[in-house]
Amino acid sequence: MVAAVLALLATAVPPGPLAGLDAALAGLARGEPVRARFTHRYTATAGDGKEAVRTEGEVSGEVAEGSGGLQVTWPVELVLRARDEERRRSADPEAKTPTRDGIAAVNTMDLARLVDAAATLRDALDGASLLEDRPDTLDGAEARLLVLKLAVQLSPRDRRYVKEVDARLKLWLGPDGLPVAAESETRLSGRAFLVVTFKSEQKERWRFRKLSGRLVAVRHEDERHGEGAGDRGDRSSVTTLEPVPP
Repeated sequence: MVAAVLALLATAVPPGPLAGLDAALAGLARGEPVRARFTHRYTATAGDGKEAVRTEGEVSGEVAEGSGGLQVTWPVELVLRARDEERRRSADPEAKTPTRDGIAAVNTMDLARLVDAAATLRDALDGASLLEDRPDTLDGAEARLLVLKLAVQLSPRDRRYVKEVDARLKLWLGPDGLPVAAESETRLSGRAFLVVTFKSEQKERWRFRKLSGRLVAVRHEDERHGEGAGDRGDRSSVTTLEPVPP
């Protein structure tokens, strides 16, 4: 009798916002095979003032995920251009290599997280706590906004040096309850070797689309800033995906 009552209550009480979102995302993990053209643009600056070193690049390729796994394809002419830049660099150490640097800046796992954004968000929800749940607007349309405090796992070594860490995630849900956009901000600071202080900040923004039974991030912006031991570095990137019809 008690078991029957508990079962009835479980079906009568709707899941909390995070549990409901996790269940919705679980149905969109991986999904059908997907293929998309991507463009990755980035700039990075190391140092400060006249001594600062700036690199930048923009490259385009194709990413596909299906039963055969994840595949990243670069156009032949792009690879030839990168090799030509390397040859020029060997003759002139000051020669720019934007194509080569652009290819090197593309992280395969980052692309994997974009084409399977549902799994990426489910990982972020693990251990997160809900701070806000309220109506909002996005691009002039009604949306539901969830503000989360994320759980940041540090290794035992990192815990010795990191004194403060704070990570927040904003998720905008559409009428179907699925994410259409997200923003995250992570701040970290600490001290190493008693006298060396450091801090870093990362901001990310995503736009999502439901495609082939999965959630795909069709745009990802990443901004990072770090400083410590008298040095600093900044890096920003934008990755866009254009789905290719099957």
